[in-house]
Amino acid sequence: MAFDTEDYICCISKDPPYFEAESKLCNLLSRKESFIKAELERSESVELFCQRLSELVFKLRPEIKLNTNQLSTPYFKKVIQEIRSIGWDKITKIDTTLSYFEIVIYDSKRRKIEIRFDLPTNFPYSTPTVNSNLPVSINFDWDPQSSKISSIVDLYQESLSSFDTLWSQLEDLDKNTFVIDPHVPTLNCCMRMIYLSPQLWIQIEVKPLRAQYRPIIKFKGSDQAKREMQHQFDENVNKWDVSKTIRENLEAILNLKFPKRADEECETEIECPICFCERFGGELPEIVCENPKCAKHYHRSCLVDWLRENRKMEQSFHCIYGTCPNCGAKIQVDDS
Repeated sequence: MAFDTEDYICCISKDPPYFEAESKLCNLLSRKESFIKAELERSESVELFCQRLSELVFKLRPEIKLNTNQLSTPYFKKVIQEIRSIGWDKITKIDTTLSYFEIVIYDSKRRKIEIRFDLPTNFPYSTPTVNSNLPVSINFDWDPQSSKISSIVDLYQESLSSFDTLWSQLEDLDKNTFVIDPHVPTLNCCMRMIYLSPQLWIQIEVKPLRAQYRPIIKFKGSDQAKREMQHQFDENVNKWDVSKTIRENLEAILNLKFPKRADEECETEIECPICFCERFGGELPEIVCENPKCAKHYHRSCLVDWLRENRKMEQSFHCIYGTCPNCGAKIQVDDS
């Protein structure tokens, strides 16, 4: 159970009646054993018991000051009604003032969808704010007299099948390729940066509601490797087959087999030799030395700073020319 910034772990059973909690919640409920026992026995469900336990916890936490001008009794009654309609079993976090709560629902493949509802102080007369880990926003209309939050939850639940193709495509890429970015994919992330070779990466951005169609493709790496692969892609992109996965299509179009992170020939540690980090301020080392024997990756900002400090650096408009810090080969970077 979650209250404001505090999370409490407890185990509850109705049949047989059973309640056990971690020490900080037990300390809070000290000398309330008889109340807990009576409430557990008379509550018709675990959800109702949790509701009554929540009300008790609110009373036992004097540091929480409610603004009664803003949060009236009708407000609390309305929010509690909404939560009951949704189901206490879906609630993962709730604020002590009931100004927000979070729920979890699942799609047909047990993917975990998290939804947060932030409620205005004059709820339900103003529209609640809804955020989730879905890749697109779900639009809904709100009528203060008739709309229910449970209806919004139903709308989200019904929309999940629309994203199944997207998530399946991305899961296939995660399983069968060497994904550089993101390290920990989330359901709302539609982009994958994938390793092809020491000189070349491919960035794939999938359209959430048109996932079976050709995604946005960008090649990252040395100029020569990018030119060759872009030419291969442009020559064969008309062969895209919507009945195949994105990975299968790209392997056929680019005439390659995606390497996996576990493959021996893959350089699993890709770090900038200037800052010795893979990420610098959220930036990946996408500038690659053209020398195939070197093929070191640099962050744009690191390379720009290093070249500016080098006396042999030359600049033409926004392009800086110099030598690779690792091997001395010619290298350039756009500083625009």
